[in-house]
Amino acid sequence: MSKEQLPLPAKPQLSALGQIVAEGLEEAISHRRGDATATRVTRFSFPDVKALRQGLGMSQDRFAKTYRIPLNTIKNWEQNRTRPDCAAIAYLNTIAAIPDEVAKAQK
Repeated sequence: MSKEQLPLPAKPQLSALGQIVAEGLEEAISHRRGDATATRVTRFSFPDVKALRQGLGMSQDRFAKTYRIPLNTIKNWEQNRTRPDCAAIAYLNTIAAIPDEVAKAQK
């Protein structure tokens, strides 16, 4: 009897965590096979840092100093060399919503 003809073992009872892991593995296998419908896609929108900064009428240097973000980080975000992480996105969204209060809190 060849390997291809062997019956598959019965699926064991899985814990809730085991079930989540098993579902993730099944999704990965489906994705690898090219079945795009079995995958989840999470899209993040990144704030337009340059537009935010310019809308506040600030230079890169002033924006960096006011909100205590390294100048090189601002430059990298604006030139799309790097992207803000989740915490930075939340911070930038807060700056966009209440810029004066955030600036005051940084003093």
